[in-house]
Amino acid sequence: MQKLTIYLITALFFVSCVRNSGTTGSQDGIISSEETTHEKVAEQQKEAIREKYLTKGREIASAAQAELLKVVQGAMASGGPGYAVEYCNLEALDLKDSLSALHNCTIQRLSTKYRNPADKPVTGIETEQLNSYEMLHKKGETLTPVVFIVGDELEYYQPIMIGSGACLLCHGDPATQIAKETLSIIKERYPNDLATGYAMNDFRGVWKITFLH
Repeated sequence: MQKLTIYLITALFFVSCVRNSGTTGSQDGIISSEETTHEKVAEQQKEAIREKYLTKGREIASAAQAELLKVVQGAMASGGPGYAVEYCNLEALDLKDSLSALHNCTIQRLSTKYRNPADKPVTGIETEQLNSYEMLHKKGETLTPVVFIVGDELEYYQPIMIGSGACLLCHGDPATQIAKETLSIIKERYPNDLATGYAMNDFRGVWKITFLH
């Protein structure tokens, strides 16, 4: 009788352990599933935010590009490329400031081959994105806008290409495409200028638009 009692107690203890073990595993599985679902939802939310600001960034960058081209064409018609170098520098700053205020964002033009030192990349993301675009362009790949979520800010980058022969009058080959008078003004105004030697359809730089999230 004593042996039977001991056997029953042992059997009950074993069954209890098995049940507890199964319950713990089930709970771990539920927690893991919940964490995975939460991560998926978070990533979906981030993707929705990126899509929203890709659309918004394109609209603002397109408006900025169109206005800047209008300024360049007007300056060219009024006083030629040399006049445009001086005029467009001031107008570009005013244009970026006015559009930034209108859309509650910060608009910049950035390039590794900058003319105005204010257009030099400063952050790691700026430099990496410019270099990435440059490599993709050399491979013959299509360049498309991107959005990065950086803390409380969203950074939109849109490539700028040399799309007009008029651009080469100030940014083309100094020996054959830029007039001596224009080149003299560029060197006087921007002694450390890097923004020459371009050809049609070359990658020039980026529009960077920063939004508060």
